Amino acid sequence: MKKMRKIFAVLLTLAMVLAMSIPTFAAASQTATASITVKNVNGANLKYVKVVEANQNSTYGWKFVNGYANAFRTAFKLNKADSDDVAIAKLIELGQLENNNPNTNAETGKTNTGAIGKEELASQFAEALRTTPISGNGVIANNDNYTLVDKAASAGLYVIKAEKTGYSYSDMAAYVAFADNATGTLRDAVVIAKGTKNQVKKEIDKVKVEGQEVDDQNTSITTGDVINYTITQSYPYYPVNATERTFVIEDEITNATFNTNSLNVKANNTGLVKDTDYAVEFSNENKKMKITFNYDSAKAGQTVTVKYSVTVGDISNLDGEDAKVINGAKATANGKYTVAKVEAAPVTFTVKKVDAADNKENKTGLEGAEFQLYIASAEGVKDAVKLTLNDKNNTEVWALSLGNNQKKTTAADGTATFKGLDADKTYFVLETKAPAGFSLNDKAIQLTGASVTMGATTSRDVKAEDGITVLYTEETTPVSDVTDFNSEEYTDTKLSALPSTGGIGTTIFTIAGCLIMVTAAGLFFASRKKSNK
Repeated sequence: MKKMRKIFAVLLTLAMVLAMSIPTFAAASQTATASITVKNVNGANLKYVKVVEANQNSTYGWKFVNGYANAFRTAFKLNKADSDDVAIAKLIELGQLENNNPNTNAETGKTNTGAIGKEELASQFAEALRTTPISGNGVIANNDNYTLVDKAASAGLYVIKAEKTGYSYSDMAAYVAFADNATGTLRDAVVIAKGTKNQVKKEIDKVKVEGQEVDDQNTSITTGDVINYTITQSYPYYPVNATERTFVIEDEITNATFNTNSLNVKANNTGLVKDTDYAVEFSNENKKMKITFNYDSAKAGQTVTVKYSVTVGDISNLDGEDAKVINGAKATANGKYTVAKVEAAPVTFTVKKVDAADNKENKTGLEGAEFQLYIASAEGVKDAVKLTLNDKNNTEVWALSLGNNQKKTTAADGTATFKGLDADKTYFVLETKAPAGFSLNDKAIQLTGASVTMGATTSRDVKAEDGITVLYTEETTPVSDVTDFNSEEYTDTKLSALPSTGGIGTTIFTIAGCLIMVTAAGLFFASRKKSNK
């Protein structure tokens, strides 16, 4: 009996010592601090909030910070009767808590989890991170190894969100763990952010011949031109079991149509297979294209390139903004979308028909002259014709007629304007019908002086009515300057006046002829009479 009393006394003493040490451990755990570092976030706005904190009085030693349990309860699909401890247990199961070696890979669905076979749980956790509210303006990271919390983080779980124009970041979690449970010292947390550049890019391909860039780069266009485009976009990240994993690239073009057989889609220079890796749909008379990707997490972060060509429609009667070919690409992923636009523009040419004898500075135009536009070609090309230029050498060139779409008749002011021309191509204009009373000028004139200049690519955030919320980011590569072909004056000579039938000129010649005939007859008969004698 005495032995039992001694054993009981020892146990009681140990219990008292343990009870006295609990406040010490608790105090240590509450006063010790650590740092949280986030990598790969230079230039991003970072916000964070603590959602789980240490609590020695709870079942698992952790509890949710007031106001943050609901996001996790909902994501983990808990019943009303379930306590918050059920969600805490799932975090422990997932490796978010009670894990001394957390995985620092912050890709959504794998965030800080060393757990294997927990894909569904990881997907639910990612949803909890997404729906966790974080207030405040945040802080801008000024490097790619940014200390978000410097020796001020207590033990627990933190949710971190990053935002940067033109990028999509996965939501992150950082676990500040105990390094020593006895002393309550903490271990610094490091999180590697996963972000993709979500701004879709659009450009007109460089035109090369035998490896060399040529003058005609399709910044200026005309009817029938074929323009090659390239779209680039990062393949997005999604949680492993996310129910919505949308990745779509859409494109719409004005004054042109897509060449449906020209589409080529790659990821990191590896060709993707139509109807396996993606599906494509053309609509609106081939003026719209929609590429829907069958999401493949193995391709996340890779650079997707979409190449295709379009054919410019009839713009021979259009000018200004109405004649531009505008190609707008839109990429949708992670619930966001971005837009990229590229422009190309035509130029015009005006000819004025005038009288060669008109010496006025501002010559009077002649109505009714007909002109045909030609484009440079080569001898031997089908339907090519030879033209003689109106220059000092009477240079001969070969050219193709552009047909009735580029045949114009001068108006009352003597001018005719040709629209929808490519500034980088060589054209000739030739009179094919002269105004009444004027001779036809059979010398062609070569068009000169046109150019189209592209401006720098600009980016802007399109915001909601509140002026704060960014709806999408739009990049535009515009036409900054258009210079039309130099106007030309085309001269004709007035036809010479002929004497009218029965006029004075005819009478004089008739009388003179009659006199000559009478004189000749008189001389003839006089000579015969003299001979008879």
